[in-house]
Amino acid sequence: MSSYWPCPVSFGQPVDALYIPHELWFQPWPEHHASEFRSYRRACYQLNRRLPRQRGLFEILQRQLYRTMPATLSLEQAASLLGCSSSSVKRLLQQQGSSYAALADDLRCDLATLLLCQGKLSNKQLASQLGYSDEHNFRRAFKRWTGNVPSSLRLPVG
Repeated sequence: MSSYWPCPVSFGQPVDALYIPHELWFQPWPEHHASEFRSYRRACYQLNRRLPRQRGLFEILQRQLYRTMPATLSLEQAASLLGCSSSSVKRLLQQQGSSYAALADDLRCDLATLLLCQGKLSNKQLASQLGYSDEHNFRRAFKRWTGNVPSSLRLPVG
């Protein structure tokens, strides 16, 4: 197997995952072509929509937070929507190795990344979409999440 994948491969795990070190996230791919990238990304989204969904409490919480953006639900509001106590939500997130604030930040980072790749919004518009008071706070948060400034992720035109 190591001849195909020059990295550790584990079978029979509870989740499918691909680990990419943070320092490689924004490295350009050799022979990158923006049009091919957009085509493959579109195909991935279409395939992903066809996958069967398991609606665990963690996923339901993620989706609820995503739907309410740019507003952020309080932990108590989210727990109420899920029909459980805030301590149950904290425990669930702790089991997933996360916290409520980290989950909200992860979702903002994912949404920011998606919107940046689409390249249609300015940093000011992105900041507003994500619930930040100004673009400076958004840029600072994006740098904290990814180690890069938002402009490093924008796809070149053409």
